[in-house]
Parts: sequence; structure tokens; C-alpha cells
Amino acid sequence: MSLRRAVNAALARLPASVKGPATFRRRGDETVDPVTDAPSTSFEEMTVTEVTGVPARPAPGDGFDARALVRERSRVLLVPVPAAGLAFAPTSGQEVDFGGETWRVVGASPFPEMAPIQYRVTVTR
Repeated sequence: MSLRRAVNAALARLPASVKGPATFRRRGDETVDPVTDAPSTSFEEMTVTEVTGVPARPAPGDGFDARALVRERSRVLLVPVPAAGLAFAPTSGQEVDFGGETWRVVGASPFPEMAPIQYRVTVTR
């Protein structure tokens, strides 16, 4: 069994793990319309089909809501790198549509660093 399969099999057994597609969006170049002088920004999108999301550890910034700790503000997404590679690497500041909600990337790290087979992406609402 490959390392990727072993990690994904273990994560699938976690009680709060969610699997599904994720669409990453990064901001492109900003241009100005020469006729109207209105600025416009282009966005580049990338969809990854087999993403696993698990709750992140509660942080002091999670706070309390109706006397209960809000734990769903942050999640860790495990993004596999397909054989063809990714259109772009996940980085801070990008937006992600995952599980029917829009999240903001606050950090991403490849595993392993030299030839990543997976990214560990921390997202928040």
C-alpha cells in the first residue's frame, strides 16, 4: 500500500473527516478598462476531486458561541497531488470552495517538500 493510500485510509476513519472536491481560486492580474477606467481582476481556478477535510485543533481565536466552543472555523484539507500535477500550488490568501462553503487559505505545506504527493492546507472561514 502506498503512503498516500495509507494516509487517506486512516483519515477516512476519523469521525469528523469529510471527503469531496475542492475548488481553489487565486487572484490574477489586475487590469484597467481603457474605456471606462474601471479596474477588473482575473481569477484562476483549480479543482481537486479527492480532498479530505479534518477539523483543525481549536485555537484561542475560535472563541465561544452560545456557550460552546466554535470548532468549525478552521479545517485542515489534505490535497493529493495528481500524477499530472496541480495547476498551481495552494498558498496563503487563496479562496477554497469545499463542503458547500467558501474558506480562506491561511497556510499550506507540501509533503514531502522536494516532490510533494500531498499538501496540508489550513483554511478558515
